[in-house]
Amino acid sequence: MKPRIFPMSLIVCYTVMLFITGTISAQNTEKTYKMQKQCILNCHSNPEMTGIIKTIEYYVEGGRKGDSKITKKAFTNNATMSWSENGQIRTVPIKVLYDIVDKNGVSTASYKLLDCNIEQNIAIVKIQSQFGSQEYVDMFTLIKDIDNWKIISKIYCVKV
Repeated sequence: MKPRIFPMSLIVCYTVMLFITGTISAQNTEKTYKMQKQCILNCHSNPEMTGIIKTIEYYVEGGRKGDSKITKKAFTNNATMSWSENGQIRTVPIKVLYDIVDKNGVSTASYKLLDCNIEQNIAIVKIQSQFGSQEYVDMFTLIKDIDNWKIISKIYCVKV
């Protein structure tokens, strides 16, 4: 069996994230932040990140403008959204998100990329987002068709 060769940026991200996970403490918070930033920079060096960021931007821009037509560009037709509520797992069709976006209307919205994992035409991306005054942690599973990245699954939690 032929060994798999992974891109250097992916290896660096994994190594840094493993190191960060094992060494977080009050004394090295600044050092940890610098390592996380470097991991994100390495992930950004992956040529597929441009398309992935474009997809995430559709998600956030739709929320900013209160326009589900923009949000819809980020997702596949059969995408889902999941979260935990009072200990119960909830999963709904992504149309529920579109209804929320349209209902909420124009809002301030921003995000920060926290983590990414890309392998050929699949990816998992974690962001911290803010819509209005509410902050979230979102994780997306993405897949690439011939030209575009699309989110097939969104899971999230409200940041407390």
